[in-house]
Amino acid sequence: SESSFESIFHSIKENGSESDYFDFLKAVRKRDRIEPMMCLATSLASVLVEPCGVLPFIFHLYGEAGKGKTLSSMFACSAWGDPNEGGFLADPDTTATAKEIYWDFLNNMPFICDDLSKIKTAIQGQKGGDYGQFIYSLCSEINKKRSNVNLGINKVMSWRNCSVTNAEKPITSDVSNGGELLRVIELQTEPGYIFNDGYNGKKSADFMRKNYGFLGKKFIEVIKTLGFDEVKAMHQNFADLLDVMDIAKEKEGKQIQPMALILTADKILTDYIVKDG
Repeated sequence: SESSFESIFHSIKENGSESDYFDFLKAVRKRDRIEPMMCLATSLASVLVEPCGVLPFIFHLYGEAGKGKTLSSMFACSAWGDPNEGGFLADPDTTATAKEIYWDFLNNMPFICDDLSKIKTAIQGQKGGDYGQFIYSLCSEINKKRSNVNLGINKVMSWRNCSVTNAEKPITSDVSNGGELLRVIELQTEPGYIFNDGYNGKKSADFMRKNYGFLGKKFIEVIKTLGFDEVKAMHQNFADLLDVMDIAKEKEGKQIQPMALILTADKILTDYIVKDG
């Protein structure tokens, strides 16, 4: 099946200017808009899901159209490779029909999909279907065993990663099963444009299409230097902090653990790579 994903495989690379990319990253962080930083931190946290023993989860950004949700998803992609559809940004039509094969191919890399509403109908096979089964499948780590025409068992596909999605509306409002609710962290966009102040929407998109792939490699190098024991200790510290906050009264462990993992990824980014405090 690797040939089916040749484009995404070749999208995971460095391109453009590393120094310009990190200048752009610092400029986005200075804006103090949480949306792109949450998307980026979740994207980086994906490679920590398995070593930290966290279940796969979804970070979903929702809000008014045309304010920068797609750019935030591109920003999350740019850590690893080409942030365009047809590159590392998932094509909704493709993932609707071959999602488990797609996730198995990604393995520990993040699944980043723009405008989840495009595949809502295809997910359920009927108009008006909800996201419940999609959330359950994406966060299940493994596909169902299925027999083939030769009465054998098809290859079991598996993935341990994070997902970054967006749409104009929440995806949990349609979900009745509490188990799925606990696997999703949602954030509503704040008023105004997410990308601005020198890097407006078009300029940001044009820049990211030409400069990408540097951050993920640096992040992996830092993880290798720190070691998983140190990363696990960071994660546990954030989980303990969240557990004693008021938010713990509203969130169960299944949400505290991924929230702590996002904070862990952002701390590593802040302290060891960007170093901007």
